Amino acid sequence: MSQASAVRSPQRFNLLDVLEKPTEWLIRLCGWSSIIGIVAIFLFIFKEAAPMLPKLDWIYFFTSPRWIPNPGAGNEPSFGALALLVGTLSTTFLCLIIAVPVGLGAAVYISEFAKGKVKETLKVVIELLAAIPSIVWGFIGLMVIGPLIKSIFTAAPGSWWGHVMLTLHLASADTGAAQGTNLLTGGVILALMSVPVIVSLSEDA
Repeated sequence: MSQASAVRSPQRFNLLDVLEKPTEWLIRLCGWSSIIGIVAIFLFIFKEAAPMLPKLDWIYFFTSPRWIPNPGAGNEPSFGALALLVGTLSTTFLCLIIAVPVGLGAAVYISEFAKGKVKETLKVVIELLAAIPSIVWGFIGLMVIGPLIKSIFTAAPGSWWGHVMLTLHLASADTGAAQGTNLLTGGVILALMSVPVIVSLSEDA
């Protein structure tokens, strides 16, 4: 038995040694393919946008809220990115206001106060939340968070909550939050996406 084991051991070692180089090159290929893919995306976007760059009025681009790339017949296109920039910055600001305190607080609790199975369970849950695709969060925002925010910020006539909303100018007596797809919904969803990442990074640090 010992002689057979001695014979098989070098073969097993040689097999692993043979597979080491192809595996290493496969991992390198995967890493480089990601980088090449990102570079290709930027090159494609630049290639498509390059003919428009000399014709673009940059002052108008950054100061106008009108973004109409495909206007109706008889109208000229308008390329103003101010509304897009303000919306992006506003959503990011709302996200940071919500996500940073919650994420840091959760990380402190997990690392300093949680013990045993509670700590391990919370870490697993955080990792699972971080793995949820963004399209799923978008669906949750559209179907759950959006209608919830719409109901909260709708001024129901005669209700004390509606009176508060009207007094604070957070809702209209006629329409209220006409739809749930707004900056607040985007900020909340972005915060929910960011909290697991903040918790993981802060807890590891």
